[in-house]
Amino acid sequence: MKNGNRAKEQLTGDSKLLNRRTTHSEASESGYTGEETIPSSDILYLASTALRFVELTPEEDIYQFIGEQLQKLTDSSIIVISSFDEAFNNFCVRSFVGNTGDRDTFIEFLGRSPVGVAASISDKARIALTKGKLVKVPGGLYEFAFGEIPEAICHEIERRLALGDIYSMGFSCKGNLFGTAAIITHRGTKLASPSALEALISQSAVALQRWQAERALQQANDQLEIKIAKRTEELTKANKKLKAEVAERKQTEKKLKQTTGKLLESVETTIQAMVRIVEKRDPYTAGHQRRVTQLACAIARRMNYSEDQVNALHLAGIIHDVGKIQVPAEILANPDGLSEAEFSIVKTHPLAGYEILNTIEFPWPIAKIIYQHHERMNGSGYPLGLSGEDILLEARILAVADVVEAMSSHRPYRPALGIDKALEEIIQGKGILYDADVVDNCVNLLSEGSFKFEQKAKSAVS
Repeated sequence: MKNGNRAKEQLTGDSKLLNRRTTHSEASESGYTGEETIPSSDILYLASTALRFVELTPEEDIYQFIGEQLQKLTDSSIIVISSFDEAFNNFCVRSFVGNTGDRDTFIEFLGRSPVGVAASISDKARIALTKGKLVKVPGGLYEFAFGEIPEAICHEIERRLALGDIYSMGFSCKGNLFGTAAIITHRGTKLASPSALEALISQSAVALQRWQAERALQQANDQLEIKIAKRTEELTKANKKLKAEVAERKQTEKKLKQTTGKLLESVETTIQAMVRIVEKRDPYTAGHQRRVTQLACAIARRMNYSEDQVNALHLAGIIHDVGKIQVPAEILANPDGLSEAEFSIVKTHPLAGYEILNTIEFPWPIAKIIYQHHERMNGSGYPLGLSGEDILLEARILAVADVVEAMSSHRPYRPALGIDKALEEIIQGKGILYDADVVDNCVNLLSEGSFKFEQKAKSAVS
């Protein structure tokens, strides 16, 4: 049902593009004039393409797919789809769609396939590409390639293939450019339906942005697995039993789901893998993160948080101690209590967790919440020494839930102190260490008996 709903949202958004008319002022930049309405056949084609984007699997090449869909609207034109790397300010060709003669001619003169060719872009060109409409490229193929292909070769390719005008439009969102689509026509041909092409490129931008986000998330997870594997290898030298635990983790850990429209579920999968990693290295606090999440989400709902805000707190809670993967296991399981030096090492886990998660693009400030969950209202917390309203409210809720669960549960260096002792602690620290509203809601929740810790946490992501 989720994919179906998101497909409908996609089509609803696309319908706005399908119903737009190209004004005369827009036309002057695009190289076509007059007022043009998208033919009904093109509208049906765009609608079916929107559905196809939803069904696109991770194994399919989205750049090639976009190029093929655009060519169907342009007859025999050549379609060049490129990605944009903001760090290096350049484009890289990802797909070249044309007939066999077109491809062979480019390969003959370039000595290679056009796919993979990179070129820097000027600020002026970059701004023009983010306007959401087709722009006619002046200067032909040489200007289109930003001078990366020698001018004489460009002229010879134009002569051999009888190339005409070149049009380009960026894949962009809120002024941020992350790719481009170019249409290279042949002499004597015109763009049949410029508005339909603009609609399809805008439609493709949405799909491409989602695809790139999912890919970045997968890459972040892969990098995390590499770090974990390296750390595990070091620990294995001291404890051979870890080999069995790592093997078990690899068997049970599910890969991120990259299907279109399920980005939040993919995030959940990554988070749960991190939870298992932390808990396997620290058996005395197994389930701690889950129980903290249960209480934190219950407090948030009592404070009339929206479900979206509860989702954010849920994700932050179930992984708030992920930074402990960088703390030696023998410190985490020390039955004699921690020395000052050992505690200093443990206090680095909020920063470590922030650095791990800051590379993942969440819809909420998950990394910051985790970074701040040991801050205190009077500035006596760590690692930043923030105080009052400078601390995110989600982090303030997580701090109270963390203290209550920790005190009421068994630890390597002491038995469980119980809920009553935990409530006494947060009441004494109310308004000093802990947010007053959060403490009141937590105390009422537990005193009324309307909350009990469960053995397993239920997912808050819907």
